[in-house]
Amino acid sequence: MVIDGANLDEPLSFAAELMLDDVYELGKSIEPVRLALHAVSEIKFTVAEGTKIGAVGSALHLDSALTFMSPDGQITDALILVEVDDEGDINEIYLLPLSPLAAHTSYSLVGINTKTPAHTFAQVACVSFSRGTHITLAYGEQRRFEELNVGDRVLTRDDGPQKVQWIGQNTVRAVAEFALICIKAGTLNNDNDLIISPDHRLFIYQRSDELGAGRAELLVKVRYLLNDDTVFTQTGG
Repeated sequence: MVIDGANLDEPLSFAAELMLDDVYELGKSIEPVRLALHAVSEIKFTVAEGTKIGAVGSALHLDSALTFMSPDGQITDALILVEVDDEGDINEIYLLPLSPLAAHTSYSLVGINTKTPAHTFAQVACVSFSRGTHITLAYGEQRRFEELNVGDRVLTRDDGPQKVQWIGQNTVRAVAEFALICIKAGTLNNDNDLIISPDHRLFIYQRSDELGAGRAELLVKVRYLLNDDTVFTQTGG
C-alpha cells in the first residue's frame, strides 16, 4: 500500500499505473504465499498445480521488474506478475521480491523496468554455476556441476532432495560484466572453491553479523561480497 506519494492509499499495481518515488509499506497481515508457475514463453506463464494462490490454468504475464529503496539505503528488486482471465481482464497482481521485505519499513519505488524483466526473472528461476563447482547430492556426495545428469537428486535447503529437471549451458567471454567470481574454499564454509556469476544470489546464514548486515540471514548478490582476497573476480577464458 502506498503511504506517501501520488498513488496514496492505493495498492501495488502494474507498471503503467505506478509512479516513481511513491513510498510503500507492507500490510500488517501480509505473508509470503506459494505461486506455482508453468512457463509458456519468456514472459508468459500459467498458474500451475500446487499453487496456494491464483486459479490453476489462468494466464500470468511478467509485467515489470521494480527497484525499491529502504530508508537505510538498501536496494530490493522485485517482479510484478499479472494474472488475467480468458477475456484478458486482470484477476490478481502479484509481487515477487528477490530479497525479504520487512514489516513496518517504508520502501520508495526508485526503478520501473518494463523492457527486460525476463532477465531479472531468470536470476530467480535458473541457478547458474561454472564448470568445476561442486554440488551436494541427496546422499552427501559432492559432484562437479558438469558431471550432473537429469534425474540426479541434489540437496536443496528448503525442500530436501530434488531431481535435476533440466541442464543447459551458455558460453561467454569471462570479462567485464561476464567475469566470474570465485569464493575461495572455507570462506562461506564451502569445502571447495565456488565459482559463479556476479549476479548469482547466495543465501547466507551467519551466527554473528560479520558482514554488518543487521540480521542473521541474507539473500545477496555475489558481486556485493567482493573483497579481492577470499572473494574475487576471475577473468579470462
